[in-house]
Amino acid sequence: MDYAAIAVLICGVTFYTRAAAMEKKSPFIWGSSSIGASLLVMTIFKGGWLSVLFSQVGLFVAITLYRVITEKEDNQ
Repeated sequence: MDYAAIAVLICGVTFYTRAAAMEKKSPFIWGSSSIGASLLVMTIFKGGWLSVLFSQVGLFVAITLYRVITEKEDNQ
């Protein structure tokens, strides 16, 4: 069992739940997305801690792009 990957998963979930609370969004959805991305990488792709870290970064980029696109539509 890769304990480093689990530690990265826990850090990612903590980061996303707190970020969601600051953005006044659902911490459950953001935390679940983080857990889903990590478990997908750990179980299906057999990734280690670095792969889990990259999945968290990818999730951050995806959330950022989504928020930028939706805010542009709201402002027009």
